[in-house]
Amino acid sequence: MADVVFVAVLLAFFALAVLFVAACDRLIGPDEEAFAGRAPGTAERERRAA
Repeated sequence: MADVVFVAVLLAFFALAVLFVAACDRLIGPDEEAFAGRAPGTAERERRAA
């Protein structure tokens, strides 16, 4: 029974972590520059130019 409780707590923790990351992503926006390999601010300037 303790194993079932442990797995349930573990799944709940990761579900909350995913929700937390999604909430932060909605608040501050996606981190496009980190994945694009460009200099910081480049994505914002390109978005304004378009």
